[in-house]
Amino acid sequence: MCSFLTSLRSNLKRRKWLWPVCVLLTLGAYVAYPFLVSRGTFETAGTDHAPVGVVTGAVTGLLSMMIAAQGFGYLHDARKVNMYHSLPITVKRRFSHIYLGGLLIFGVALMFAQACGLACAVPNGRTGGDYYPLKLLMGLVITVLYFLCIYHFTIFAFSITGHSLMGILVAAVLITYVDLWQRVYLTSLHFDAYSQFFSGKHADISIVDLYFHNIVLITDRGSNLYLSFIAFCKSGALLLIWCLITFVMARRTYVGRPAESSEKLIAFYSSHMLIKLMIVVPVALLMGEATRESFYLMPDLMQVISMILTAYVVSFVIEFVFEQSASKAFRAIGSYVFALVAIFGVFGAFRLWEARFDGYVPEGDELESFAVFNPLNSYYYYFNIEFDDNGRILRYVDAPEYAKNEMILTDVDAVLRLAHKGLETDYHDMKSPLPLQVYYRLKGSAPTMRQIWVDMDDEENRTFLNRIMGPAYYKIGIWQCMTEDVPEGAEVYEVRYVDSDTRAAIVLGTDEQAANDMIHAWRNAMVMFDYDHVRYS
Repeated sequence: MCSFLTSLRSNLKRRKWLWPVCVLLTLGAYVAYPFLVSRGTFETAGTDHAPVGVVTGAVTGLLSMMIAAQGFGYLHDARKVNMYHSLPITVKRRFSHIYLGGLLIFGVALMFAQACGLACAVPNGRTGGDYYPLKLLMGLVITVLYFLCIYHFTIFAFSITGHSLMGILVAAVLITYVDLWQRVYLTSLHFDAYSQFFSGKHADISIVDLYFHNIVLITDRGSNLYLSFIAFCKSGALLLIWCLITFVMARRTYVGRPAESSEKLIAFYSSHMLIKLMIVVPVALLMGEATRESFYLMPDLMQVISMILTAYVVSFVIEFVFEQSASKAFRAIGSYVFALVAIFGVFGAFRLWEARFDGYVPEGDELESFAVFNPLNSYYYYFNIEFDDNGRILRYVDAPEYAKNEMILTDVDAVLRLAHKGLETDYHDMKSPLPLQVYYRLKGSAPTMRQIWVDMDDEENRTFLNRIMGPAYYKIGIWQCMTEDVPEGAEVYEVRYVDSDTRAAIVLGTDEQAANDMIHAWRNAMVMFDYDHVRYS
C-alpha cells in the first residue's frame, strides 16, 4: 500500500504543471462565467453569450482530453517507454497510477471551483432554494461521469496509436462518433410513414447529448425537482454504462499494447482497417446523400457513383497517411473493395429498413385501439386543459401527449383499411393527399407511430374517415374536456372564439355560465360533423 501511494505521489509531482491549469479553467467555467451571466455583464456589453452548461461541458471535455494526453502521451515516445518499462512495476499498476493521478487532478480542481462558487453564491442569495444542494450533487455526478467517458476515450485513442496528433484526432472521432452516425441516420433514411407529430425528439444516446441536453435541466435553480431527478436518473444511467464500457476498452488496449509501437501511427495492425472503416463508411454515405439531393436527373445513379468515388478518395488518403507511400496506397485494392462492401452493406440495410417501415400495417387481431390526428381539425393544434379537484387549471397538455393518453378509438377496421389503401398508391401520385397521423396501440407490445396517406379524392376513403371521426368518438374519446360542463367553482377568466369568416375574436363572457354555453354549442356542432363539410366549407 505504501509503495502504491509513493508511486502515485511521484506521478502527481511529475504532472505538477497541470494543477494550476485545471484550477484556472474550472474556476473560469464553473464560477466566473456563471457569475458574469447572472449579473447581466454580457447583455450590458451587448455581446452574445453561450449557456452555462455549454461552457462547463466544453471546458470539462477539454480538460479530460488534456489530462489523458499528458498522462499517457509517453506511449508515443520510444525513449520514455523504455524508461517506464525499466521500472520495477507491472503494466496494470502503472495504468492505475497514471489513471488515478489524472482523476485526482481534475477532482481537486472541480471541488475547489464548486467551493468558490458556493462562497460567491451564498452571500448574494443565488443558491436557488432548498433543493440547491441536491441539484448541485446531481450535477457533479453527471459532470464526473461525462469527464470519465471522454477521459477513457482519449486513453483508448492514445493506446491504439503511436503519434500524439493521431491520438487526438482518433479521440475526437470516437467522442463524436455516435453523433456522426445519428446524422447519417437522419440524412440517409427517408420515411414516408414517419410520424413526427407523435414521435417527439429522438432519445439521447451519445455522451455529448447525454450531458449537454440534461445538465441545465438538472442544475437550474428554476427547474422542477422531479423533472431534474428524472433527467439525472436517465442520463446518469446511460453515462455510467458508457463509462464502464470505455474503461474496459482503455485498460485492455493499454495493457496489451506492444512496446515497440511507439512513434508509429497505429499501434495495432487490426486498428488500421477499423479506423479506416469508421471514417470511410459514414463519410461516403453522407456524400452520396448530398449528391442525390443535388441532382434532379438520375439521382439514385449519381448517389451510387458518388459513394464509390468518395470511398476511393478517402481510402487513398487514409492509406497514404498510414503507409507514407503513394504507391502503396494506390495498390491497396483489397482494402478499398472491403470498404465498398461495408458501405453498400449499410446502404442496402437502410433501403430495406425504409421499405419495411413504410409498408408496416398491423394485423387486425393485434391492434387494440388507436389515436389519430389530422390537420383539418385546426383547433387541435392548441392545448387541452386538466383541472384539479378544486376546479383550478392544473396544467395545459400539448396535443401529442394528450392524443397518446386520451384518444381511445376502437374502429380498427376503418383505420386498417385506410392504411392498406394508402400503400397501394404513392402519395406523390394521389390527387388529393392527406397525411393522417396514427398512434397504434398493440396488444402485448409497444405502441407504434405511423403516418398514413389518404387520397381524399376517393369517396370510400372519406367514408372511412367519417367512421373514425364520427360524433361518438369525438364526444367520448378525442376531446374529453368538452364532454362535461366546467367544474363548479372553476376560475374562468374569459371565454372567446374566433369567427371563421371575419377572423375576429368574439368574447362570450367571463364566467362559468359562458364556458358551459360554449361547450354546449360545441357539442351541437359536432353532431353535424362531416369530413366533406369541413373540407369544402
